[in-house]
Amino acid sequence: MSKQVFIILFTLCLGFFPLYAFGVDYSSVHPQYNVDTTPSNLPEDIQKVLQGKVNLLILLLQDPAIIEELIKANQKPLPSEKELYKIDQEWINSRRITPFIKSFMTNDCAKKLLAFKAQHPEFSEIFIADIHGLNACQTDKTADYYQADEKWWSNGYNHGQGQASFTTIEFDTDTQSAAAVLYAPVMDPQTHKAIGVCKGIIDTRILGCIFASHPITRSHDTRSVIRITLDHRFA
Repeated sequence: MSKQVFIILFTLCLGFFPLYAFGVDYSSVHPQYNVDTTPSNLPEDIQKVLQGKVNLLILLLQDPAIIEELIKANQKPLPSEKELYKIDQEWINSRRITPFIKSFMTNDCAKKLLAFKAQHPEFSEIFIADIHGLNACQTDKTADYYQADEKWWSNGYNHGQGQASFTTIEFDTDTQSAAAVLYAPVMDPQTHKAIGVCKGIIDTRILGCIFASHPITRSHDTRSVIRITLDHRFA
């Protein structure tokens, strides 16, 4: 290992140590969440890291501004199926931040997400969709507007009961970086029902000292990614 690489990894480990060593106790974050003891095929230290990041999301999602924004989003009239398809396609095909997209990146909820992201740079992207799967707020332009057809959203919404989890780690051979996918519900404190689902993307380069210590099994698929499936969930 070259001296330069060693210095980079050592610096990452120093910066990461307090995040890893002083993680939030998941059981104390929200009384409605219980740890699922389903066995995981992932190393225990990586499980602990991702569990701690899910904890941070859950704490964030209890912010009154976020809850208020999701309540308002859920009260908006729904577009017709045809209108929704048109909106979603325009969103997907847009190469710029349109005024419509920007509105979800500048509302009070988005400001909370951006402030959280600034404090936790390991999160490369965070966004929240409402109970219909439509984006309510986000830190960056997402690939699409409609999320209800995504597995992470349906799992996170969980028929209104809510569920938090980490799902996959993917290594992109083009960018040479791995990312972990997390999701957690926004819970209404009055009804104790899920009113939205948040997705967070962890840039594992920020947490390099832990992830670099474990080999990643390569899998060949059309997207050319290296993937580890995580089956450890919190429900």
